[in-house]
Amino acid sequence: MDHEEEFLNNFFTLVTQLCFDKAKESV
Repeated sequence: MDHEEEFLNNFFTLVTQLCFDKAKESV
């Protein structure tokens, strides 16, 4: 896998996790 693609994949996973945590807090 391309290094940049791997970075984007990790970043996207991190952002998704953060959004999910904030969504749980607001509920």
